[in-house]
Amino acid sequence: MPCAPPLRGCWRAEYERRESEVRFQMQELTKGVSYYKRLGLTFQTIEHDRVRLVFTLIDPTAVDKPFFFDIRLASNEAFEVLEVQPPVSGLSALVAELNETNNFSRFVQLMRQKFVETAAAAPAGGAAAAGGRR
Repeated sequence: MPCAPPLRGCWRAEYERRESEVRFQMQELTKGVSYYKRLGLTFQTIEHDRVRLVFTLIDPTAVDKPFFFDIRLASNEAFEVLEVQPPVSGLSALVAELNETNNFSRFVQLMRQKFVETAAAAPAGGAAAAGGRR
């Protein structure tokens, strides 16, 4: 049974409103994905309580070389960094700041900065070959 003309107008307005919302959400998601791609950042679940953040685009001589850290939230509600590849200086202070401020975004930015510094200081191929557990 066809809709009365006034209802058809309401449906069209609702359809256009929803279509606009979906378009906006897609733009926001696309923007978020492009940020991750620009940073070369991916997230991997390693275990049920452990996440690995992997950066590429760190070392200009080997842009695909992975730099990563594994992190979890311990039972005492504190973040723990379980593994870092390659090792970075000042990790304990960064983790302490993370646990004081709960600013995970800043922690990720600082870890990326540490990886960039490590790559710049290491001979070609040396940073990833050094290995490291924390």
